[in-house]
Amino acid sequence: MYSAQTLPLILDFVNITNKLNNNFKDTLSDDQDGNSTIEILHITRKVARRINSIHTSSLGLHPIVYFYSQKGRHKIASFYATVIFLMELEERKKLNEFIKVRAAFESILHDFDFLVQQIQRHYRSSIGSYPYIKDYFFKIIDLLNNGVLKDEVINELRNDANFHYLTIHTDDIVVTSKDFTRERKSAVYIRDAIKSALKCHICNGYIHKNSITIDHIDRKEDGGVGSIDNGKIAHPYCNSTIKN
Repeated sequence: MYSAQTLPLILDFVNITNKLNNNFKDTLSDDQDGNSTIEILHITRKVARRINSIHTSSLGLHPIVYFYSQKGRHKIASFYATVIFLMELEERKKLNEFIKVRAAFESILHDFDFLVQQIQRHYRSSIGSYPYIKDYFFKIIDLLNNGVLKDEVINELRNDANFHYLTIHTDDIVVTSKDFTRERKSAVYIRDAIKSALKCHICNGYIHKNSITIDHIDRKEDGGVGSIDNGKIAHPYCNSTIKN
């Protein structure tokens, strides 16, 4: 069964993917035959496939990088922002620009994951902050594609008037308890899991186990065979689109 927190998340996901606001009851007419509902769910499924699946459009986003903090907290605002980020990447025809710098982008997201939390606190809610987190993602992508080195991106970004409030200073909590809390157990798992996470051989971005495809190093069209030595793991999108 779904928890009390899960159902609102699903509803928000459907609303965001279909560009509906929270007052959708006032903007949608009654669906007499169910066709409108099916269309809405098809659009939502398309985005879900893009996030993490074995569909050829899938970017195979790793949840640890995009949806969890290093301390083990689920970042709802980051999930919402990632959804609209992917939608706009496609609308603005920037998917390949994302792939080009994906490895560096994901490294920044993980190493400075607390900055997303700062944006959320600045705008006071997950729903209120996710458009600005999405802009933060695009700003990083643009800086990387314009030749800014990964280690300099955050300093450049903090010079932007829209993100002047961000700070790289964090307060570490002193632990005195001898027992692991549930959150700290998650943090240990996340720390170790990301160290051993697999990466796509095409874009070098993190790859989740639910989105793995096996790519021919030498393409079948060029005479490549299905031998072990000719196979490497890759994201579905990288395998089906980028390489071809």
